[in-house]
Amino acid sequence: MTADRFVSFVKWYQLSRCLLTHAGLYVESGSGRADEPTEGIQPNIVHEIGDIILKLNKDEGLAVLLVEQKLPFARRVASEFCILSNGRRVVAGAIGELTDEVVRAHLSV
Repeated sequence: MTADRFVSFVKWYQLSRCLLTHAGLYVESGSGRADEPTEGIQPNIVHEIGDIILKLNKDEGLAVLLVEQKLPFARRVASEFCILSNGRRVVAGAIGELTDEVVRAHLSV
């Protein structure tokens, strides 16, 4: 690794840690938990947070439990979904199966 690449990585890593800490991502033992990481975050930063979560999953094998209300973000970042009602799973599957019909049936207010 060249010095420039190392500095870039360190900067990315530090920025990532700051963003994810602010976004509420907690990492422990190869898995993480992100509790509404987009809440109150500027849209351009929201995209970066998604990129970081995807990169950590792809490059580090980090599994992340994502709790999120913004469906476009969840659909971009997640590979699977699970909807709970009164503490019980009512529907789950691959993120591609989270159709508008499923959303209307289980998430609409």
